[in-house]
Amino acid sequence: MKDSRCEGNVLVEFVFIALGIMVPICLVITSAYSLASNFLALSNAARSATRMLAIAEDAQSGRQKATLIIRKQLQQAGLNPNWYQIQVTCTQRPCLTPAGFVTIKISGNSRLHAPFLDSVTVPLSVSQTMEVSGLQ
Repeated sequence: MKDSRCEGNVLVEFVFIALGIMVPICLVITSAYSLASNFLALSNAARSATRMLAIAEDAQSGRQKATLIIRKQLQQAGLNPNWYQIQVTCTQRPCLTPAGFVTIKISGNSRLHAPFLDSVTVPLSVSQTMEVSGLQ
């Protein structure tokens, strides 16, 4: 004959084990989603800014517009633009010489937007290269 006091213990043990496994799994999933979202936001910002710079009339205004685009897109994605550094490099001198290449690199530390992990930062770096249009 079964002891009636043991029947409730099985349910309690299952709940504690399930919670002990499911909570960390959910934290890992939300952290991975947050990191992927931040990476995509950086990648899109770098691509848009590189396009803007590659078709700009002059290098000075192109850099200003590219920086503005990056800042706006990062803000729209919920990221603080001050946490990221923007580096612009050109293969030709002057910068927007036709058939040359421009590269924009965005790097910095990204915070994970997950419960209990808000203080964790992960370094992210994205670069985008594009050829300068010869049709200017």
